[in-house]
Amino acid sequence: MKTKIKKHIIEDIEIIISILAFTYFIIFLLLLLVEISVNNKITILAFTFFTAIFILLVGVLIFLNLKFTIKIQTKKSLKNEFKQIESLLYLHSIINFKLPISSSRGWAASPDLLCVIVKNIISHKPRYIMEIGSGVSSQILGCCLRDINLKCKIISLDNSKKYAKITSDEIEIAGLSDYVKVEYTPMQNYEINNVTYEWYDIKKINIPPIDMLLIDGPIGKLKHKARYPAVPILLKYLSEDCVIILDDFGRNDEQVIVKDWLKENKGLSLISELNTEKGTAILKMKKID
Repeated sequence: MKTKIKKHIIEDIEIIISILAFTYFIIFLLLLLVEISVNNKITILAFTFFTAIFILLVGVLIFLNLKFTIKIQTKKSLKNEFKQIESLLYLHSIINFKLPISSSRGWAASPDLLCVIVKNIISHKPRYIMEIGSGVSSQILGCCLRDINLKCKIISLDNSKKYAKITSDEIEIAGLSDYVKVEYTPMQNYEINNVTYEWYDIKKINIPPIDMLLIDGPIGKLKHKARYPAVPILLKYLSEDCVIILDDFGRNDEQVIVKDWLKENKGLSLISELNTEKGTAILKMKKID
C-alpha cells in the first residue's frame, strides 16, 4: 500500500514539474512580447526573480522525485534478494549439494524459479523431463532427483556446443549422469503457421512421452516470440498430464506466447502465474473428452 502511495507521489511530482516548465515557457513568451529591453529594469528584475524561483522549485521537486524513486527501487531490490535467499535455504533443505554449484544469478535460473520446479517435481513425480536451456538448473534438478530417489530422466537441450559441454562435464563430475543428459542441439529453421522460427534441432534425439517441460531458452533477443515453437514442435510428445513451466513470464513476449498456446491448443490450460524474480507461468495438459 505504501509503495503504491509513493508511486502516486512520484507521478504527481513529475506532473507538477511539467506544469511549471510549461508555465515558465508561457511567461517567457509573454515577456518577449512586451519587448524586454535594458531600460525596462522592472521587467528584467521580475523575469530574473521568477527564473530563480522556478529553478529552485524544479530542483526541489527533482530531488524529491529521485529520493522516492531510489527508495522504492532499493526496497524492491532488498525484498527480491531476501526472497532469493529464502529460496536457496529451501533448496538446501531438500538437496544435499556434495559439490559447489554455479551461480544462479544473471541469465541462470533464479533460486525462486528452481524452488517452483523442485516443488512440482516432488508433487507430480514425472518420469521424463525435458529442459530447454541447460545450465545450473540441470545440475540442481539432477541433485533433486537423486536425493528424493525419483526414477526420472532429464534431457537438457542447449544450442551452444561450448556450454553444452561445460554443463555435461559438471553433471559427470557431480555423478549425476544417470539423471541428466545434456544434448547439443544447434538451431534450425521451422515453419509454423507460415512463420519461420529458429529452434533446437531434435531430429537425432529419442524422445519418450514428456511429463514435465521446462522452458528457459532460447534467449529472448534471438527473435520475437523465440520460445513459442516449444509447444507446437513438442506437442506430440507431451503426456496427458504434462506440466509446462515457462520462465521470464514477466516479459511481454512470453505473455503473448502463452496466449497463443492457449488459443491454439484446447488441451492446454494455464494453472498459475507466479511472481518470481522474472515471472513464471505454469501450464498443464488436460484430457479432451
